[in-house]
Amino acid sequence: MEFADGNTDLPKYSTDTIRFDTVFTTLGSAIRIFKIYNPYDKFLKIQKIELGQSFFRLNVDGLPGNSFENIEIRPKDSLYVFVEVTVNPDMPVSQSPFIILDSLNLLVNNVAQKIYLEAWGQNANYFPAKSNQGQISLLDLQGTTLVLDNTLPNIFYGVVYFDNGKLQIPKGTKIYVYGGITKAKNSANETFFYNDGRIIIGKNASIEVNGTYAEPVIFQGVRLEKSYENVRGQWSGIAIDQESKGNIFNNAVIKNNLLGIYVDSLAECELKNCIIYNNTYSGVAANSANVSVENCLFFNQGQQSVSFSTGGNYTIQYCTFANYGNEESSVQLSNFRCQDPPFCQSIIRYDLHCSISNSILYGSNDDEFWMDSISGAGFQVSIDHCIFRVKDLLKQGNFPNFITDYTTNCLNGISAAKLFKDISKDNFHLDTLSAAENKAKYVTSIQFDLDQKLRDPQSPDIGCYEYQK
Repeated sequence: MEFADGNTDLPKYSTDTIRFDTVFTTLGSAIRIFKIYNPYDKFLKIQKIELGQSFFRLNVDGLPGNSFENIEIRPKDSLYVFVEVTVNPDMPVSQSPFIILDSLNLLVNNVAQKIYLEAWGQNANYFPAKSNQGQISLLDLQGTTLVLDNTLPNIFYGVVYFDNGKLQIPKGTKIYVYGGITKAKNSANETFFYNDGRIIIGKNASIEVNGTYAEPVIFQGVRLEKSYENVRGQWSGIAIDQESKGNIFNNAVIKNNLLGIYVDSLAECELKNCIIYNNTYSGVAANSANVSVENCLFFNQGQQSVSFSTGGNYTIQYCTFANYGNEESSVQLSNFRCQDPPFCQSIIRYDLHCSISNSILYGSNDDEFWMDSISGAGFQVSIDHCIFRVKDLLKQGNFPNFITDYTTNCLNGISAAKLFKDISKDNFHLDTLSAAENKAKYVTSIQFDLDQKLRDPQSPDIGCYEYQK
């Protein structure tokens, strides 16, 4: 018996991915079949076939098991492999996650190969459809309001662009976005790559997120395993297209994506009582936009907590920007943008108006607030009753008169040990005798903090949290 045993003598497969696309609403099983071909005139030996996790079961040519060794395929012949999965969609996600991923691992002539396995386990709304993975969908709401279901999780696939209406998300809704690097071809048949998993609100559309403290709206990736709990970049993010109006995020948690929220030119966005963290780039980035941020917490960003460029109108009140572990400032402002960096021969200018009050702008760098201005566009910045870190910003050539010209009743360079309860555990509540205590000015319209605790009406605290004894 003669074998094809070179490291290029590999089998052919009827597929490279096995998908169980049944949406299970009750306990159930499904079986998929694929074939392994021996295209050679000699016998082919598969040294090993084995499964990883226990969700799937295997049957190779009539023999059940999870691991097989030294399987021979006759010349020009094939063998059948049956893969089965059993799912109970009502189990907790730790035992029945939304998307169950595994691989069938093969070793042939000392060359490792994989067949990928994918099943849907948890009972959920798959939106707009599972087939949208790696695709772009335009959803014309035709002047209506689409209200998402909050009784089941909503799994978003691909790039979903909403237009001509309102996307309304009620309290307690959980949105899980299936993202990652995706390959596509352009009109010239050229291959390019982009980050999948994006929610876009179009020019003639708006998003209204109506979470509460007890039942926030959660945006995150689909991987809920413990090992993915704090993995950045699992999905692309939320984008507000230019000129879109009436966008509101109340009590939302946005995490583990590339960029939390991007707000394009002349668009409007209001954030209240939100937590945005663990993003690859910025928590919020805006370009010539209109953004207000109130009672929000930003931490563990890969770059800035918020980045407001090319001017715009911005208001920040009672926020905490804890920007540790990166080289960027927590808050960055500018009234221009270079079209051709680093040369800056082509520049876009737009008036900047920014008011920051009762907020903590802190992190691991000497400068956790940075701003740039250029002539030819307005530049109005006011920072009132805040705590920040600035050093190089005060140097000649930057803004040496920053403290006197732009700030009122602020503290610079306070030790982190005198601010937060426990940075190592991402606990940004105020510590006992925190420098932020009793240093804010009372704002009548903001009576409660991020934890829905009443703020002191006489001498409230700086940041998103009021100190609790």
